[in-house]
Amino acid sequence: MNEFLVMVTGAHDRPGSRCLVDIRTAQSDPWKQAIQDGRVGVYRRAALVEPGERRTVQVRLNCADEAQRDSILFFPLHVSD
Repeated sequence: MNEFLVMVTGAHDRPGSRCLVDIRTAQSDPWKQAIQDGRVGVYRRAALVEPGERRTVQVRLNCADEAQRDSILFFPLHVSD
């Protein structure tokens, strides 16, 4: 298992503490909600990262104060075989 930290910053560099953050490590995996760590804009979630096709972590953001909903970000991972 690997732990992922997502830091969300809103307007005027303030912490984004009113967001739903989901993480998955493959397109076929279900989304798993990250846990908010205080009101500092940090969300954390452990997820299994295996060698092979799971080489990208996907982060879905849905923030209450943003007009755009369900932004999905893709982050490539380096996984040793």
